[in-house]
Amino acid sequence: MSSYQEKAHERLCRWVQRECRSLAEEDGGEDVDETLTRAMTALKHRPTLFKYCVEEVARTRHNALFRRFITALTKGGPGGVPKAMEHQQSDPVRFVGDMLAWLHQAVCGERELVGALLGGTDGGDDGADDGNDDQNIHGAGGNKNRVDETTETLHGPSSAVETSSPEAETNASEVLDRILDGIKRPFRVRVDQALTGQSGESEIVRYKLAGLFSFYGSILQKICGDGGSLVS
Repeated sequence: MSSYQEKAHERLCRWVQRECRSLAEEDGGEDVDETLTRAMTALKHRPTLFKYCVEEVARTRHNALFRRFITALTKGGPGGVPKAMEHQQSDPVRFVGDMLAWLHQAVCGERELVGALLGGTDGGDDGADDGNDDQNIHGAGGNKNRVDETTETLHGPSSAVETSSPEAETNASEVLDRILDGIKRPFRVRVDQALTGQSGESEIVRYKLAGLFSFYGSILQKICGDGGSLVS
């Protein structure tokens, strides 16, 4: 029985990693598939495999958020709406304010996604799933039940199944901090440019910027926690 459970854990881990890679194509805040949340919860009984999946989440979202931020800075939204934020560089207060507003929205979305994956939040009402999950798990054949059966097997009575260890209870704030790490440098560079520009040398402009940082800093601190590197 233990060998079957081990194989099931490994198979579930591979599936979760594939699903986590697809998260790079989505904005933060999108609803997370309930089956993915259940699979992550099941893998907490195997701390090493769970850690691999958490690493995949952090890496994928880190890269995706960096690309989205650079795109928002240099290209803007689809069809140029909204405009690229760098078009406002001549107005340091508006430029920095736009970046901070974008960061606030992005951080909220990433926090929601990480919480859904690692915090055991509900992914939807029981029994309310449509047929799309079948396609997402094992391709066109549809095999959501096979994943459900796997998670049930993993929790079956056997001494080989570990209880969730402290190592598996990954701090969602730490994962969020790693995701946000990718946008710190480009953000800092743009702020430095705004401060060193001709308009940014005005005492009035610096005073307004200080107010923006204080306002958004308090908000982001509540979301990221006191130890968040983005806030510091």
